[in-house]
Amino acid sequence: GIFDKRFEGFWTFHPLIPTWFHALFVQLFGLDLRLLRFASLLCGAGLLAAVFSVSYQLSASSRCAFIAVLLVVVSFAFILSAHHIRYDIIVAALAFSAIAIHLAASNRKSVLLSILAGLLLGMAFEVHVNAVIYGPVIVALFFAEERWRFYCQRVFWGFVGGAAIALAWYLCAHVVRYPETYFGIGRAMAGTHYPPLLLGSPLALIMAVAEMGRYLMILTQFRIVVTLVAGFMLWQRRLARKELLMFLIGFISFGLMVKNKMDYYLILIAPFADIVLA
Repeated sequence: GIFDKRFEGFWTFHPLIPTWFHALFVQLFGLDLRLLRFASLLCGAGLLAAVFSVSYQLSASSRCAFIAVLLVVVSFAFILSAHHIRYDIIVAALAFSAIAIHLAASNRKSVLLSILAGLLLGMAFEVHVNAVIYGPVIVALFFAEERWRFYCQRVFWGFVGGAAIALAWYLCAHVVRYPETYFGIGRAMAGTHYPPLLLGSPLALIMAVAEMGRYLMILTQFRIVVTLVAGFMLWQRRLARKELLMFLIGFISFGLMVKNKMDYYLILIAPFADIVLA
């Protein structure tokens, strides 16, 4: 009742991919809450497949991959998000699929797969800007694989190209037609959504870290403590370095870039911990 009166073309601010996805279910099955929840469950199945692929490619163990999937399935984050009609489960499914395809692209030196990984991550960003937390994760994986030579690799620039294509589409869909509307609504929401990293205040960063600890301890029922102990043991034995890197960078990125630590956002990072624990 406010944006539609003040901002011309206000609808262009909202994401297209989840709107189309949910509209398809409404078109096929009618406006039924249970069936719309099934849409989220379907995305949850996609997330589980991506988690299996990531864990299997990193551990070369199908048993480890199955355990990772089982840990995700019984987690609070998955049970909540797979039944909510929200965008977060779509973001997680797309982003972890992007990570899985990135790992395959790096192993096969496939530029096409790398472009696809970039496209998927860009699509996740279109669904919700919180997907920005996965960018540092994939860059860190590139660094772990090639060290400082990663920017000389064709697969890296393939990933950048795929992400750039998705970003260009994002700009055309949301910014170009009504730029004043996009930035105006963005400024209106900045007070409650501005990332702690960009506030320029050491106190804001300290509060973000403290909030992150409280958030994880409550929502994971203290399982995060077990994961941290397991991670320390793996690090000492020089095992699972990529899994630990994803876990560390993912959690830091989430803490610094996502201001509101809502319970339904946990699905964005919880699978990283489950992969390490597996």
